[in-house]
Amino acid sequence: MSIFGVMKEATSTSITRTSARPPTASLTIPQAYNNPIPGATIFKLKTSTLASNEYWLIENRQQTAGSYDQYLPGNGLLVWHVDASKANNNSQCIKLPNCTCGSTHYMVALEQADGLKEMEKNTDSGDSGDPFPGSTNKRQFTSITTPDACSYTTCNESHIRITNISNSGPTMPASVQVGAPAISINDISIAEGNSGTTQALFTLSLSNGGALANVTVNYATANGSAIAGQDYTAA
Repeated sequence: MSIFGVMKEATSTSITRTSARPPTASLTIPQAYNNPIPGATIFKLKTSTLASNEYWLIENRQQTAGSYDQYLPGNGLLVWHVDASKANNNSQCIKLPNCTCGSTHYMVALEQADGLKEMEKNTDSGDSGDPFPGSTNKRQFTSITTPDACSYTTCNESHIRITNISNSGPTMPASVQVGAPAISINDISIAEGNSGTTQALFTLSLSNGGALANVTVNYATANGSAIAGQDYTAA
């Protein structure tokens, strides 16, 4: 059980994949305490890779004097993994990555930045290593970090990434990416010439993929006004 607890009175803002081009946001996240409506203090992150009732919440919690948060064991960005299909927090998972937990996990689990899962192991109810960046200076939360942003149901890339997490403070900038990488290729025009070969150089652009280990691209050529074998070499 976590001593941190999600700030129920705070306003929640959803960031989901709603178009062909996935959203990437540079957020400045204010502390959750004493941030009145319409201030957005809790951000909900969800993609189609996750189960229907599964998502993450992120919030900035500071040890503010005179508030409940004054007694927190640490401060910084808290990342909560939520599975609303679960009824309670009676079933803990101590394994990593998340996808190895299966159906055995909390309804609301704190993704502890130090990756030790001490709450699930009943070692403690929270410490300074749990928020980001925390005592272990964790600046990223992706599908390839520890802890990880993988779903409980699949080890595939969740396309949720929180990177460039700032030092802990009343406002915390971070880059939040939700959605799969998008790759685009430019159009070009070249003079063909009457002999020999002319090199055509295309530029591929990648958006929303900075935290992935590898991005691969399959490609093929197709005839348009130019004909393979006559005007260009097919690939």
